[in-house]
Amino acid sequence: MTLTPPYCPVGAVIVKDIEQKIVSMPDVNEVDVELVWDPAWNPYMISGEALKRPNIR
Repeated sequence: MTLTPPYCPVGAVIVKDIEQKIVSMPDVNEVDVELVWDPAWNPYMISGEALKRPNIR
């Protein structure tokens, strides 16, 4: 996964939260969330479904 800016102050918290949510799913015993910066995030990466939600953009 990636974050909008590399200096996101809550990046580590977001990664940990995602790991905890995924590992709590049935039949999931292990998870490794990898934080990547290539390609760099941009607004065109937002899905059409996400754009329909309030407070996006």
